[in-house]
Amino acid sequence: MKKYAIAIITVLLLTFSNCPDIQAKYLVNHAKAGKNATWSLDTEGNMTVEGKGIVDMGGNLYFQYCNKVKKIILKKGITSIKSLSSCYTANQIVFPNTLVSINGSGLQFAKAIKQMVIPNSVKTLGNETFFNCKSLQTIQLPSKLKTIGADAFKNCKSLQTLKIPDSVTRIGKGAFDNCSSLETLAGRLKTSKGNQ
Repeated sequence: MKKYAIAIITVLLLTFSNCPDIQAKYLVNHAKAGKNATWSLDTEGNMTVEGKGIVDMGGNLYFQYCNKVKKIILKKGITSIKSLSSCYTANQIVFPNTLVSINGSGLQFAKAIKQMVIPNSVKTLGNETFFNCKSLQTIQLPSKLKTIGADAFKNCKSLQTLKIPDSVTRIGKGAFDNCSSLETLAGRLKTSKGNQ
């Protein structure tokens, strides 16, 4: 009987040790990321942001761990990014199709990200959204995008091509300043008074 009990325990241990959810260890687990959102960071560098509404990251805990982030995963239910800046080491970001806007300073200083696909649900890129994302080479803008804010892509020195959707009605001042590698900028460039 004792041998059977040991055998069962061994099987259970082997089974659950291969389960990623049980194996995952968290440096931060469900810290505040806005009024109705939380963020978690596992030991592999995966930051998961979940909940509803606006993401507004900040505070000592966030800045203590943001340099350990390799991948950012925004879950369904998140509708806006107010601030998710200074993730210097993140090289990948996954957006949900519930996202409607990325506002001022949303992804500033995400220096390691090389490419992004913004979901078609997004209509607004605010001021300085991608400011100083120096490694960003390609970005696919959403087909229903309306606004690109001032300095939105400023200092994106590796950005090579950008297609602006016909749906865009406003491009803010200096949106593409100091994009020194930008060879192709296609689409609407002058849409309303005072724009680029």
